[in-house]
Amino acid sequence: MKSLLDVRDGDLASYRAQLDALAKGVADATNTLHGRGVDANGNPGQAIFTYHAGNVAGTLAVNTAVAADPSLVAASASPTTPGDGSVAGLIADLGNARSYSAGVAGTDVVGGMDLTTGNTARLLTISADTAVGQTYTFSGSGTNLTLTGADGSTQTINVADMAVGGTQALNFDQLGIKLTVNSGSATKSAADLVTDFTTPGHNTVVAASLYSPSQTTTDFYAGLIGKIGTASSQAAEMSTNQQLVVDQLTTRVQEVSGVSLDEEATDMVRFQHAYQAAARVITTMDEMLNTLINGTGLVGRG
Repeated sequence: MKSLLDVRDGDLASYRAQLDALAKGVADATNTLHGRGVDANGNPGQAIFTYHAGNVAGTLAVNTAVAADPSLVAASASPTTPGDGSVAGLIADLGNARSYSAGVAGTDVVGGMDLTTGNTARLLTISADTAVGQTYTFSGSGTNLTLTGADGSTQTINVADMAVGGTQALNFDQLGIKLTVNSGSATKSAADLVTDFTTPGHNTVVAASLYSPSQTTTDFYAGLIGKIGTASSQAAEMSTNQQLVVDQLTTRVQEVSGVSLDEEATDMVRFQHAYQAAARVITTMDEMLNTLINGTGLVGRG
């Protein structure tokens, strides 16, 4: 009984917590990225997943409104770019991502925000799949843009002027962060882009790890399955070993206190022979006494 309670309150509780962490990581990252997108009606994306705190894996479900109306899927990063599926691409990449772009609109640099210095451009997406989970800060001047992590890691890139309708990838590949910008209906100068990203008060990018320690969803799930498999194998082996011990002790008890039919049969034969021998001794003594009593002194009588 104690072993069953230990499994329920210890092992199963731990596995459930890890499964909840897996479900929450996927749901939160997907909802955050989807919220940066724009649906077919031009509105920001709604949460794709819903769940109840305390039982995430058991209550995880697709938002019924989105499931009922495909037009609410916010696959695009811009309302003026038909066919754009960049947000959908970021969500699809979560399967092999360690981090994703989080942050708060209006405070941090986030995907889907407008860059309004000079002519307005749009920051379509921020990819942070391989970035370390931390806050990064922009700095720079002219056409040079620097991104520095809280851990001191840093990289500087050169920003180019953008033509009408142009798209530019600001790739901080050493840090694992890439920003995609679209100039829209007007040109956008490199200097204005640098100013957009370095304005105090909203010059930070937040890369959030899906799990702690940082790992991909595939690795997290494989690790969980591996732990369960190892624990199950160990439990089966321990059960087998304990059964062997029980069998050995049972055999020992039977050897000490049990009845051997062969031994009992041998004893019966031995006791029978002893009885027969004792009977013969008594018969012989009886005959001897009879002879002494009845036969002694008969010679010479007459």
